[in-house]
Amino acid sequence: MADLDTFAPGEGQGEAMSEEGFEKFKEQMRAAAAAMQQATKDEARQKKKEDRLLQILLQYFKDPKKKDILLLASRVLEQNTLPHFVLSVLVLGDEEFQKDVIGAEGDQTKQPPHIELEIPYDNEIVKRDIKHWAIGMIAQGRTNAERMKKTIYDDHGKIKLLVIQFAVFVMRDYLTRHHTVPSYNELKEFSENLLAKVMEKIIKAVPAES
Repeated sequence: MADLDTFAPGEGQGEAMSEEGFEKFKEQMRAAAAAMQQATKDEARQKKKEDRLLQILLQYFKDPKKKDILLLASRVLEQNTLPHFVLSVLVLGDEEFQKDVIGAEGDQTKQPPHIELEIPYDNEIVKRDIKHWAIGMIAQGRTNAERMKKTIYDDHGKIKLLVIQFAVFVMRDYLTRHHTVPSYNELKEFSENLLAKVMEKIIKAVPAES
């Protein structure tokens, strides 16, 4: 059975992210954060959000244990995946950002997306955060559902392993902070099922002619 401590992000597809690569990644994420706030005219609030995102990214870059997450995120972006969606995966557990991610479709009269999930953890905070995490992915994926269909699935119609790995490492980092460390297989199975349900909800938002 694979172990999270030895599991290599992207299965050894290269070295850790360079500072130059991180700068490019940081700009992509800042642009995604700005795009999510286009309807907000409060520039001070927007600047606060971008600064908070920058703090998160810098924390990941400085911590050797977190660099694998950034590396996976950058590789998912290289697949032409929506930066908004990548950000929605990255911010699991950051309550302030998750609220923005969920409500980022612009029309505040809309109800947030709904998803039924069996979350195998007793901690109510963990359950809440993971549910908000999934809802945020749906909200962001729906901003360009057609592009999501083209970039999240592999040639066999399955969720790409790289995307699953990204979600697995984000979940591992989050659950470790909550004193829960499931096996890699458990995380992979849960993440794969969650992403499949997320994509089902996203695709349902695409008009039939698309």
